[in-house]
Amino acid sequence: MNHKGFEALADGTMLLTVLLVASTLAVSLAGDRSPFLADDPARYAEDTRVALFRTSLDGLSFTQGGAEVLLPNGTSVEAFLRIQVHLGSRDIGTLDFRAANDRIAGIATALVRPGWTYAIVGRVADGAGVVHLPEGVVLPETYAASSWSYPSLDGSGPDTVLSLFLWLSPRR
Repeated sequence: MNHKGFEALADGTMLLTVLLVASTLAVSLAGDRSPFLADDPARYAEDTRVALFRTSLDGLSFTQGGAEVLLPNGTSVEAFLRIQVHLGSRDIGTLDFRAANDRIAGIATALVRPGWTYAIVGRVADGAGVVHLPEGVVLPETYAASSWSYPSLDGSGPDTVLSLFLWLSPRR
């Protein structure tokens, strides 16, 4: 190799080094383009709500007046909660949704990241909550929420509102 070949090799190496340093500097100054979930809890609540409510389950049932009512296999969590709010907001008689609600709460617990706490509330529009999962959870002062409104199942009443609330739990 002659003198011009070594000079070209040195120039190429120097150019590569300058480009590498410049691109590293540009990336570090640009910041993180994909926000961390803790930075955008509203989006995290929405993504978690969609994942949970679109989950379909087999063998869902509830008890109405002492008789077990089986729902079709593949019923979504969203559809089940809508049925629960619809029936719970009317004077239908004795209803028991505990077994299915425990399954739904278990799925939600598995979906929510460690360090976060959740609550699912179902209600009719402008009404008190009919569904509270898990039972006994009290909403803190600050939380992220994702809610969706649905028309009444039979078209005769107010809309149904299903909400997922998420918040960072205090460290213990």
